Formats: sequence, C-alpha cells, structure tokens
Amino acid sequence: MALTTTSVQQPTQSTAKPGLSFTDAASPLLAALLLSVYAAQKSKKQLRKLTRTALLGMLKFQMNSTFSRIKSFFTGKAPAPVSSKTIIYILIGVLALVLVFYYPLIALIVAVAGIVYFLLSR
Repeated sequence: MALTTTSVQQPTQSTAKPGLSFTDAASPLLAALLLSVYAAQKSKKQLRKLTRTALLGMLKFQMNSTFSRIKSFFTGKAPAPVSSKTIIYILIGVLALVLVFYYPLIALIVAVAGIVYFLLSR
C-alpha cells in the first residue's frame, strides 16, 4: 500500500500581456476561408467589386496605422521600456553565439550560466 500526496496550487492573476495564441493566428485564416466560400457563390462582377472593397479597406487600415505611428512619434509618447532582464538575456545569447566560433567550450559554459540565471531569476 503506497501513500500518495497531492498539492493544489492556487491560481495567480497574471498582469503580463499574453503572447500571440493559436486562436489569434487562426482567426484571420478562418475569416479568409469563409470569405473564399462566400466569394465562390458570387459572379465575376460581384467578386471584383468585393475585391476592390476589401483592398480599399486594407489600404485605409494601413494608412491609419502608419499615420498613428507618425503621430505618436511627434506627440512624444515614449514606447514601453525594455526590462533589464531582457537586455541581459540578449547579451548572454549574443556572447554565447560569438564564442561558439572561437571557443566552443566557453560558449557552452556561458549558455549553461545563462540558463541557470534564467531559471533562478523566475
């Protein structure tokens, strides 16, 4: 007879912005699939009109995003600062990559030290 233990970890609320998930990437693909099925039922004339409308909408969106970037550049709003941990990780990675070509053993040591630093800083 074996004794088993279980532990329940309380969920924590994350304030970090989530990365791109599968559903975010799948949404445009699903929309394109539905649009292609819809367009297959239309005549050539209606399909050309639909294409022009879609291209015009895409052009408007691109122009708005470009103008908003230019506008934010001149308003003086600074972009979100990069954390010092991110900069350290990048520097460790670049150092390990450079050392791979000259001193592979030292590059391996630097990579392991970077992984240990990453695991201990979390």
